[in-house]
Amino acid sequence: MFKGLATITAWILFIGGCLGLISRAIVWFTVTGFTGTGSAMEQLSMQFVFIAIWFVAAVVVMTLRQKME
Repeated sequence: MFKGLATITAWILFIGGCLGLISRAIVWFTVTGFTGTGSAMEQLSMQFVFIAIWFVAAVVVMTLRQKME
């Protein structure tokens, strides 16, 4: 039961991270005008950090899932 729950959680984290990365990249390019300058740079940078945390959490959950076998 826990193995299935860990698998579902890891996939949710991974897919959420992928969708977040794509959406934030689109917002980043539209806000900064493809030059890397803009007023919302700090907020967007923090959002990329949170997305990276989602990916790390997915890796941790999958590692724990493999140890359950």
